[in-house]
Amino acid sequence: MCGYDLSGQRLWQDRSRTNVEVVTALAGGRVAVTYLRRATRVLEAASGEEVRSLRGALQVFALRPDVSLAVGSDWCRLLDRSLDPLGSRISTSGRGGFVSAATDGEHLAVAEIGGRCASSTPTGGSGRGWPSTSVTSSTTP
Repeated sequence: MCGYDLSGQRLWQDRSRTNVEVVTALAGGRVAVTYLRRATRVLEAASGEEVRSLRGALQVFALRPDVSLAVGSDWCRLLDRSLDPLGSRISTSGRGGFVSAATDGEHLAVAEIGGRCASSTPTGGSGRGWPSTSVTSSTTP
């Protein structure tokens, strides 16, 4: 795996990072690297330095500069700019990953592979209490 600047000059190379499936650009000059059989890692894009691990996350979607979505085998969870959880996990069908995800700042919409579509609203008044039912559309914090 390599990192490049926009002129095409290689900034770093890490040959130990193999079986990479997806690289997702995140806020703050970071990237999420999803592997075939390893925890998702967050790297500094400019140096390749690992800054954190997202255990259990099989996919990461950058929804907005301040909100990302981590997807596990049967759950998803919104993350803030620092990749800390926003509320609890949202249960999904567990039939596969997500094809895509998007938010308008108030709602979350996902396309789940082979999943059913359900709809839910958050619990509590803070907007951070997420239900544990299978959700494909909900209100973001």
